[in-house]
Amino acid sequence: NCTPLTGQEFSSIAMSKAQANTLYFGTDKGRLYKLYNAHTGQSVPKDITGSNFSTGNINCIALDPSDSNSITVVFSNYNIISLYHSDDAGNTWTNVSGNLEENPNGSGSGPSCRWANVVTLNNGRKAWFIGTSVGLYSTDTLNGINTRWIQQSPNGIANNIVTMIDVRSKDNCIAVATHGNGAYSANIARSWQISDLETETKTTFSIYPNPSQDGICKLALSQAISPDFDIELMNVLGQTM
Repeated sequence: NCTPLTGQEFSSIAMSKAQANTLYFGTDKGRLYKLYNAHTGQSVPKDITGSNFSTGNINCIALDPSDSNSITVVFSNYNIISLYHSDDAGNTWTNVSGNLEENPNGSGSGPSCRWANVVTLNNGRKAWFIGTSVGLYSTDTLNGINTRWIQQSPNGIANNIVTMIDVRSKDNCIAVATHGNGAYSANIARSWQISDLETETKTTFSIYPNPSQDGICKLALSQAISPDFDIELMNVLGQTM
């Protein structure tokens, strides 16, 4: 009973982790459907296509694993709005493409977006990751057309095409597949891990005594910083002590 409208093909599918047996699927003509009780085989899909959606290919549906109301939809075509988000289970949709578009209507030389995923940070906030034709981008604040997406791993993933992103919520592990440049992974648990260099606070520090006595050392910082940080001390062999 999930046959899309005539002339359309299924282009993406996602199963909710926050709402049991609820399935979403999109088409290559920009239609989005929600299917309750998908395990029964008898339910009828509900059309939750946004009235402001682009007429293009829905390449990815990203569902927040902890919030059944939070949905992000990725359109992969050029010259259209690429990203929409709903925080009310698909009743209303907001363009969150932000600075990934050259122009607010999606026209111009903005990249093609391919994939999306969401991570819950240790402080309870969320981080959204977007795979594009020019690298990996992220934000922890969705603010409509003013959303600011920050490029991640500019010296690793760089401007290579990101084809898919997967997340393991248990330990905040994010894996990124690229086209022609291998796969990358990281553990993203805090907001500062997705900050760009222009907004980072640079702090100098010293560690003493050196060498340490009885395995105890002290860390002196040049200024107060957020308590949301980790420190790892390694020996000359690269082993974490």
